[in-house]
Amino acid sequence: MTAEEYFHNDIFKRLMSLCRNKYISLSHIGGSVVLKNTSDEERSAIGGLLGRVYDGSDIKVALKELDKALLNSRFHIGLEELLKLYFKDELITRSDRLTAEKSEKENFFNDICIEYKGSTAADWVQYMLENKNVFSKRFNEDRKLLRHDISIVCRALEKLGKPQLLPVFAAEVSGDPHMLDDGTSCGQLFNYAIMYLTGTEQIKGASDRSELLEKAGLYSDMVSSFVYCKNIRLYDGNGEHPAYKAFLERNEAFTLNIGNLTDIERAEALNNTLYIVENPAVFTALARRTKGVSLICTAGQPKGACISLLGFTSNTRMYYSGDFDMGGINIAQRLFGMFKNMLPWHFSPDDYIKALSDKRLTDTAVKSLREVQSPYLKETVQLMIKTGFAGYQENILELLINDLNTY
Repeated sequence: MTAEEYFHNDIFKRLMSLCRNKYISLSHIGGSVVLKNTSDEERSAIGGLLGRVYDGSDIKVALKELDKALLNSRFHIGLEELLKLYFKDELITRSDRLTAEKSEKENFFNDICIEYKGSTAADWVQYMLENKNVFSKRFNEDRKLLRHDISIVCRALEKLGKPQLLPVFAAEVSGDPHMLDDGTSCGQLFNYAIMYLTGTEQIKGASDRSELLEKAGLYSDMVSSFVYCKNIRLYDGNGEHPAYKAFLERNEAFTLNIGNLTDIERAEALNNTLYIVENPAVFTALARRTKGVSLICTAGQPKGACISLLGFTSNTRMYYSGDFDMGGINIAQRLFGMFKNMLPWHFSPDDYIKALSDKRLTDTAVKSLREVQSPYLKETVQLMIKTGFAGYQENILELLINDLNTY
């Protein structure tokens, strides 16, 4: 009788099963197993093999002791070999399984990186592997869906360019206009891709996502993102755009939305100088009381249309004036960081004193101001923190108007 035949007996069935599980768990012969409520036959057979007498109904068997007993038996076979014969398969240990899974995962992502080698998409995939746990989690859940989503996002990264509608763009890269929607598995990966592309650390909520996508030139509609302008020349493939030329000739302000900018290739400011303000009321006053100067109003935080337009005028001298509060300072720091040719306009400590209001800065505002790094704003921000009050553009409106009328 062979070892396989001998141990294929119901008496050893529980022992073999427990030993198999222990071996797979440890990846080697070791540890112990406990058989509870054993029968007389089980205790007799196992005890006879090990040279032991078991009195209680629960017995503990050390795998190394069992392995030694088997080698010294008439079968001259180790426990590992016996388990393979008994269960008719290779024993895949936990260590072997983890190694195999790691290899599969590495091959999976290596294939993707090779497919998109030399592209932004490949760089993004590598970044995700090194810095995020999302890929690993998704791989374990559904690698087929993950491969599908990564392919679409990589295709999307290759096609980013001029401003366009998100649903139209999604349909172009996937065939489904809702594929990149927030809340979908592919939309989540697309968020990470655009965050990587724009250097954005995190987003919270729908408004943050809209702002993130705007940085990549993607919009839910073409009218919500806008900028107020005056005396800006716009050029498309046919030369100067006649509609905006007419506004300039009539000395009238106008509104541009992101849709209007889709085919624009270049923008020019009069005298190669552009003045930018935060407040629509201030912009309106400047537009009515000045001539021959180019103006832009961000209307609060600059939207995608504003950033795009400023990008078209990147070789222009630009000057920005805003409120002396948390919002105004944050806008200023953002714009100064984005456009190296942009300078502060009436943002000095003296200007702040002239713009002072009786509105106190909140604790949150003060905390935010302490984090300002722009060298253009440091001195003014320190005075704001010391004083504790906000200042507003309306209080220095005449200074701004005088600057433009004497320009």
